[in-house]
Amino acid sequence: MAFKKAAPQQARFKAGFYGKQGSGKTFTALLVAEGLAKRDGKRIAYVDTERGTDFYSQTIPERAVHPDGFDFDAIYTRSIYEVIEEVKELDTATHSVIVVDSITHLWEAAQAAYTGKKMANGQVPVYAWGAIKKPYKQLMALLLSGNFHAIICGREGVVMEEDDDGQTKVVGTKMKAEGETAYEPHLLARFRPQYMPDGQQKVAAFFEKDRSGILTNRTILEPDFMTFA
Repeated sequence: MAFKKAAPQQARFKAGFYGKQGSGKTFTALLVAEGLAKRDGKRIAYVDTERGTDFYSQTIPERAVHPDGFDFDAIYTRSIYEVIEEVKELDTATHSVIVVDSITHLWEAAQAAYTGKKMANGQVPVYAWGAIKKPYKQLMALLLSGNFHAIICGREGVVMEEDDDGQTKVVGTKMKAEGETAYEPHLLARFRPQYMPDGQQKVAAFFEKDRSGILTNRTILEPDFMTFA
C-alpha cells in the first residue's frame, strides 16, 4: 500500500443526533431518513429500542409538519446482539438508510450483559471492560463502514468535572453512550426544544461537528432533509 492523492469518495451520510426525550431527534431522523431513502429509491430500516416511532407511522392530520405517516421497516429490540445480526444481514438493495434509536439503550444493554464479579464498590473491574465493549464496538464499526446511510440517535447526558476546590460540577452535555461514540460519525447535532415569542415550541438543532465545515456551531430551527441535502 502506498499514499495516493485523496479524493472525495464518501457517498454515505453518517450522523449522530442526541438530546433529551421529546427534543425532536426521532422526528428529525425520520425526516432525513425519508429524504435519503426517496433519493435512493429504497427503504428505511429503523432500530427502535423504545417504540418511539409508533405514532410517526400513523397519519395524524393535526401534526403541523409531515401529517402523513412515515413509511419504514422496523425492529423493536434492546438486544445489541440482535441489532448486530440485523445490520450484518441488511439488504442494501432494499434498504439504503438505517436509523438506530437509541444507541444509549444498546450501550446500557452491553453493560448489563456483564455478569462477572464486581469490585467492592459495585463497579465493573477495569479488566472486564474490553469484553463488555467488544459487541458495542462491533456494532459501531458496522454502522460507520456499511454501504448505507446511518443516523445514530442517543439520549443526552452531562459532562462532570472537578474544580480546583474538589467540587464536582456540570460543565457540558454529551450523548449517553460509550466513549467518543458521538464524534465518530461525520456530523453531530444536539437537539432541544426552543420556545418562540408567540409561545410556539420548535425543534432546534445545534451542530457540534460537521466535517464539511458548513453547519459547525450553527443552530437551525426545524431542521429537515434539505438542511442536510
